[in-house]
Amino acid sequence: MKKNSKIYSFTNENINSFQNLYSFQGAKVLSVLGSGDQYFSSMLYGAKIVEVFDKNRLAWDFFVLKFFGIIVLRYEEFYDYFVASKLDDYHYFEKLRKYLPEDVAFRIDSLYRTYKKLSILLEYTDMASIRFNYGNFIPYMRQVDFYCLKKMLIREELPKFYNIDFSKLPEKVSNTNYDILLASNCYDWMYDRNSGLSDYDDLLEKFNAREYQAIYSWWLTDEFKEEVVESNYRVDEVPTSIHLKRTPDYVITKRKK
Repeated sequence: MKKNSKIYSFTNENINSFQNLYSFQGAKVLSVLGSGDQYFSSMLYGAKIVEVFDKNRLAWDFFVLKFFGIIVLRYEEFYDYFVASKLDDYHYFEKLRKYLPEDVAFRIDSLYRTYKKLSILLEYTDMASIRFNYGNFIPYMRQVDFYCLKKMLIREELPKFYNIDFSKLPEKVSNTNYDILLASNCYDWMYDRNSGLSDYDDLLEKFNAREYQAIYSWWLTDEFKEEVVESNYRVDEVPTSIHLKRTPDYVITKRKK
């Protein structure tokens, strides 16, 4: 949530589960940017338009790099660059640079020249979970879905990006209707669970969306779950996204009546 904090290279959420929880076909989606994986998965699930937001400008640059990485690279090359080498292999950047917007290419090249290894700028999810051709919670990591996504992105322009804090985002999108809002775990960045849901609930009501992925959680106390249900949110248990974690993850959803 900081302006220049580290970037998540891949999500640590089970977004593979979202296709069974939300109606993406033909949908207009507003999504947290983060690693970009919510965007890519929404496209795979049939969304028509996906707009993204993030306070961290670096997230956009790395998303653009991944966007064109999927378009240009073969699956094995993409895996080698983004997973195995953690973006430290400069020759892949050289291969992608000519496809990137000039300002993004300049900023990323400057980072390479400053830090030498871009892996120091990344927050990496459990790499054991991102296995070759294994889309257990990131669908496009399956080779067949990677190439399906590649065909989609070739026809797409870069999405609309709101470089703004989530709490201020309603001011920018108040006149736009969305079918789905994907908020990831913004709640836990912004609020203390002991303070309750009322403030967050008020914030969500400022968006014009049909259904909200309101909170993604790796743990849920009985007390908080009870409050969530009493506040008319739905709680779905989904298979764990963290390698060797023994408890389920939780997706908390709210739908407008």
